[in-house]
Amino acid sequence: MYVFGNDKKSRGCFHAWNEFKITNGVVLTMPSSGDIPASDQDPIFVVSVKFNLREKVSVVQCFNDTNYVYAFGHDPRGSMVSVQMLAFLIASDGTSDSDIVGTMVSNYAQDRLSQSLQQATLSIGSQSLNGFVTDLASSTGNQEYNIQYFTANMLLTEPQE
Repeated sequence: MYVFGNDKKSRGCFHAWNEFKITNGVVLTMPSSGDIPASDQDPIFVVSVKFNLREKVSVVQCFNDTNYVYAFGHDPRGSMVSVQMLAFLIASDGTSDSDIVGTMVSNYAQDRLSQSLQQATLSIGSQSLNGFVTDLASSTGNQEYNIQYFTANMLLTEPQE
């Protein structure tokens, strides 16, 4: 993989990761638009995954310091996955701009919950989490090196196994 960006002399490749290969150990599979990242040549890869799995519970406190906990099953409103991705705004040729922002917005428009009733799948090693894509956020990570971050959130409506 080559990392492209701006330096003081010229625009182009400033670091080549030839010593090792960045693997797609974490892949987000969208219902319509497919895998993110699609290959090891894609200008985007997953850098962080956070998720909560929550149970619906109610605690009843009684006299004599007795507490009763009632469990009602999976809480879909409290069970979310947040997938943070890092993208390069320079195309793989090192001289032109990539269309990763437009691609991500288009993917979200196709695969968000109100447009697609199909779940996305997040594969982390041998484990998979299934949920509905509910939002997409983006921020500039490093303007000098043309790095953009994207965060996709998924609602886990069913208990995960």
